[in-house]
Amino acid sequence: MPTVHIVDMREELIKGNRSVLSRSLHTEMEHALERGEQVMLFLNKRGYSSFMLCRACGNTILCPHCSVAMTLHAPGPGRKPVLVCHYCMYVRKVPEACPECASTLQGKMGTGTQQLEETVKAMFPERRILRMDQDTTAGRGSHARLLNAFRNKEADILVGTQMIAKGHDFPLVTVVGIISADMLIRASDFRAGERAFQLITQASGRAGRGERPGSVYIQTYQPEDEIINYSAASDYAGFFEKELEYRRRLGYPPFIAFGNLVLSNPDEALGQEQAQEVKDFLSTIVSSVPDGSIRIFGPGPALVYKLRDRYRFQINIKARNKSALADVYNRIQDRYSEAGFTMHTDIDPY
Repeated sequence: MPTVHIVDMREELIKGNRSVLSRSLHTEMEHALERGEQVMLFLNKRGYSSFMLCRACGNTILCPHCSVAMTLHAPGPGRKPVLVCHYCMYVRKVPEACPECASTLQGKMGTGTQQLEETVKAMFPERRILRMDQDTTAGRGSHARLLNAFRNKEADILVGTQMIAKGHDFPLVTVVGIISADMLIRASDFRAGERAFQLITQASGRAGRGERPGSVYIQTYQPEDEIINYSAASDYAGFFEKELEYRRRLGYPPFIAFGNLVLSNPDEALGQEQAQEVKDFLSTIVSSVPDGSIRIFGPGPALVYKLRDRYRFQINIKARNKSALADVYNRIQDRYSEAGFTMHTDIDPY
């Protein structure tokens, strides 16, 4: 197993390092590259920056069709950056001034793989760098081509999202940097801890797979976080017990069945009325179950409230088992299948 280091990025800021790479990771990369070894840098966010923020009024540029911040992309040398919605793929130019207050004090917030690639190129100008994310692997055969190029040592550093973390065996990779572990552990999903543990341990496992020893640098602003520490130690049993207790205490799968309904409508007010009507119907089902084995939460805005010009409302359902949850869904289907409601149902796979 590689040696794993947890890097406190708060200390990096205190000591004046505002780079996306910590000093220890940068130094270890230099040493590995001098020895003819390879480096992998994992950042689970594609694009150039996460979003554009006006520093004068705080406005963020949202997609006009989806209620999400548009991601900044730099298409290539000599081409101007554009803003892209990763949900509906709407593209627009980067405005010269804030659409809200006309200020030119606009900042690029967050770091994506594209910006990380440029930063690493500036730090290691003599090294060959490949980027592997959804943008660079869109073409047919590009995924295999990039992996083979790195395996054949046509590049020294591979920058990428989760697609570089899983299952690849590169004997010359001795250094792995996990650039922003905080993005993984703070996702808005009860499965976020599980996914973070998987990705961090999988990415860590890419280092030192050959005869040479490996080292991993997990960069975080929360070095005391239990998930990060379990991941750094590859403590599967410890994480499993802690996660089970968390799920048991808060009532999440596998201890109960969890599902949701997402209703959508191009008319916001009508969508809200339909969601409330479904909630009222679900309440009659709940009242008919004396043991309280079904619980309803919502309705409220879905995680992505507006998607492709449709407003989305979510209702969460907890039930004692999947059979009870499936029965609820069947009754909803019987009631609303001919009512003109656009509805998506989902049951957690546990």
